Amino acid sequence: MERLFFGPWRRRTALLPSGFWAFILTAIGIGSAMALVLFGRTDGAGGPPGRIVSRLAGWLEQDDGLLALSDAVVSRQGIAGGMVALALLATALRRWEAALLACAGPLLAVQVTERLWKNLLAPEGLARSPFPSGHATAAVALCFALFVGLSPQARRYAWTIVPLAVMTTGGALLGMATVVANGTHDVRDALGGGLAAVFGVALAASLIWICATALDRRLRSLQRVHDPSADAATAED
Repeated sequence: MERLFFGPWRRRTALLPSGFWAFILTAIGIGSAMALVLFGRTDGAGGPPGRIVSRLAGWLEQDDGLLALSDAVVSRQGIAGGMVALALLATALRRWEAALLACAGPLLAVQVTERLWKNLLAPEGLARSPFPSGHATAAVALCFALFVGLSPQARRYAWTIVPLAVMTTGGALLGMATVVANGTHDVRDALGGGLAAVFGVALAASLIWICATALDRRLRSLQRVHDPSADAATAED
């Protein structure tokens, strides 16, 4: 299974080519969770990212047609369509790990937001909090899953990381700005959704690597029992 996910594409498009990348994503997830909790306990506006989202929201508010289009993209149907499109694209490119993350990442991020963060960070006297925004979580999670799943690691394709990062970052900012422009949430809620999305996708990617590694070890052990010559083939890999 690990070879299915990380073997033939290890040199060019592996999601997590080694335990090092699992460690990095886990650290990113823990960092984003800590930042989300701290941000949720303060009344800050988000600094430079908050100002960028606010300006984008103001720009969207000036064009009703553009706002309607971005609303449709950030809606449940739009996010679901984006997940399916990303999964199909990754499957066509034979990047199975990206296809799995395209579905698991946003779903896990939204569920954690709705079931954990909104209850944990609710102000006193409220059962649930509007912080962080669930719609912003879904939009940013889809963009982050796209980046993590499709960004290559090899030097041969390193030039593609920058445009992919710019595209996904722009999409994430636009998604957060949309929920502000349509009046559903304020800038603080949208930024919290972005942090929740990073946590959810990082957690999903780490779980994918852990499960694939564990299953791969089990399959290899069974292969050795039934075919002792597999040890030599494993050593060659």
